[in-house]
Amino acid sequence: MNTLFGRKLFSLTNGERNERPEFLNSTAVGDHFHIAIQRMNLIFSELGWIEKGSSGWTVTKLGKAVGGRQFEDEIKGNVYVKWPQGILQNKSLIEVFSEAPIASTPSISVRSSRNFRDNYPASFRTLDGHRVRSKAEMIIDNILYQYGLVHAYERKLPIDENVVSDFYIPAGKVYIEYWGLENDRRILKGNVSEKISEVADSVSAKFIIMGLNSSPIGMKKATGQNTLKVIREAKCPVITVKENMEQDECKNIVLPLDLTKESREKVGPAIEYAKYYKAPIRIISVFSGNELQLENRLLAYTHQAKKFIKENGVACSNKTVEGDDRAQIVIDYTNKIKADLIIITTQFASTLKEFLKGTVSQQIVKLSNVPVMSLPPIQRKDTTSYSLPF
Repeated sequence: MNTLFGRKLFSLTNGERNERPEFLNSTAVGDHFHIAIQRMNLIFSELGWIEKGSSGWTVTKLGKAVGGRQFEDEIKGNVYVKWPQGILQNKSLIEVFSEAPIASTPSISVRSSRNFRDNYPASFRTLDGHRVRSKAEMIIDNILYQYGLVHAYERKLPIDENVVSDFYIPAGKVYIEYWGLENDRRILKGNVSEKISEVADSVSAKFIIMGLNSSPIGMKKATGQNTLKVIREAKCPVITVKENMEQDECKNIVLPLDLTKESREKVGPAIEYAKYYKAPIRIISVFSGNELQLENRLLAYTHQAKKFIKENGVACSNKTVEGDDRAQIVIDYTNKIKADLIIITTQFASTLKEFLKGTVSQQIVKLSNVPVMSLPPIQRKDTTSYSLPF
């Protein structure tokens, strides 16, 4: 048991209450770096070491890895985190303060290439005073500023490796990486899609946003094989957007449904996003001419899904269409009702035709003029018995 100004303090790590007098609170760490406690906690949060809860700051898995311990004030009940003395020599923390003053530009630049700064000097000044390395980054920074989004430039990801993202938005813990500098190998060595998935997994990303080229020529090349691989490998949802998409709100969500279990898994997440955007869900189901026997089953299921969605407080409609080109039918319906988002499930090629042409979900990603959210299917030991039209 510890006391501070007459109050009992306990360490709660691993369910134990042990004295840890050698541990430092955020005030002590801030004093060492000449940073106010409020700013110090934000830095810890940006590094992914702590999270803000209803009763105070809680230590994360990554925070525990660097020695953070959870404490509780027995009288007030608020929780907070203390750090070992060694935190003052932590490389990731020191790098935050290594260059520009935190008050003006909370940035760091840990790059895999030692001469990165010489090759790409930060010569573009943004509206909020940041200095960035390209005109495109200046445009991105200015947009974030104009939308009132507090952000940092060149922020290290909260992982063990020295990996930097171009922009970081603390409010939503959003990392933005712009791949626009020639011969820039500044993120990680290795397979791009695999590394993106690994980083997303390590920071417990809620979703990944990937850009697509909207050029109508060379659809496979324009879509980008890295994007398709990320969609296939990611454990979290992947949202794909094209360069000319300009949507300020989400008024309609298209939800393609069929009779597979994978398809049904989309209903729950669709309800969550529909509630967030206060948007109705538009169900569409497609059956081919040789599947007429499935029409009644599809109708019954879509009506059941619509009822379930409405019972959860979301407006919903359903439509069943006969046709062979499932992807194009979904796209045509999306364009007709001026929808703003399509929610699909990631699928894998199971036939030679799908391998050459792309699965229905891949075709929807390629053809869509609105953002597409691809949800990873729940992992099963054996999915060979399921057909995956969406």
